Amino acid sequence: MINKICTLLLAAFLFTSCSSDDAPAEDPTATPEVPVTPTEPVVITDPVTPVITPNPSLTLPKSYRYDLMHNGSAVLVNGATYKINGDKLVECGDGVAYQQKYTYTGDLITKIEMWANTTLAHIYEFTYENNKPKSYTIEYVMFAEFAYKIQYTYTHNNDGTVSYERKLLSGKYQNGDEDGKGTLTIVNGNITRDDFVETLTNAQHSKKESLVYEYDTKNTFCKNIKGLNLLYFLQNNPLIGNQCSANNMTSKSGLEEIYNLDGSIRTPSRVIYKTLFAYEYNADNYPIKVTDVTGDNTTVGPTTFTY
Repeated sequence: MINKICTLLLAAFLFTSCSSDDAPAEDPTATPEVPVTPTEPVVITDPVTPVITPNPSLTLPKSYRYDLMHNGSAVLVNGATYKINGDKLVECGDGVAYQQKYTYTGDLITKIEMWANTTLAHIYEFTYENNKPKSYTIEYVMFAEFAYKIQYTYTHNNDGTVSYERKLLSGKYQNGDEDGKGTLTIVNGNITRDDFVETLTNAQHSKKESLVYEYDTKNTFCKNIKGLNLLYFLQNNPLIGNQCSANNMTSKSGLEEIYNLDGSIRTPSRVIYKTLFAYEYNADNYPIKVTDVTGDNTTVGPTTFTY
């Protein structure tokens, strides 16, 4: 390119010199031309992708794999990989069927987006007060005809329990759920009991549902993820499973009790289901494998973890 420019300038110079004898006299009143300085071409580059680097001094989740077994063979395999910046969770998912994207405000998780393929399905938003959960909303947006928004609000009691209220803000409940109120019993950062009473519409009774949990004393897969421990109220939510508890869940029982409107018991408390979880750990007491055993002795899993 430089050689071409020099050649053109030389040719222009020779042409001007050879024709100067025949050129008319310059007008002294004419405005002189301002020479144009060539500029370098503008190079457009792609935006810089932020570097996501997990803290090497922490034991952090890398991936998990779940195998649904039937007669000794895996009939369904899924899992997720984790993207972590420092000790904050950026994304987790399989990169195809689903993806969870996390938003922090300071050290607090304030939003989680759940994507199905490339479509936004659920939005979870969280508020806090004095570094304690105050409320969260879940909004389903994938299909307009099934859209809904539910809000949970929390009150932290002097005895260490947490009272909460569930309320439908828009749309309608799925799976027969209703508004209601509940109480969480928390011991050493783990929910040991969740009692919830639904306000049944057009019914002659109310229903109390209780979830009872037991735990080991080991580290959880996501122990060192910043802010995840404050989402303990998602214990029974498939969003992140039991990874927001302080320790690993070893059993989960579901109980149900029916009351008449006058408060008398209509159906005594009974166990609806019970699931046991058996773990294998590494040398640092982090789980590397868990197998679920349901009440009818059906084995589900295993789920394996890498760090």
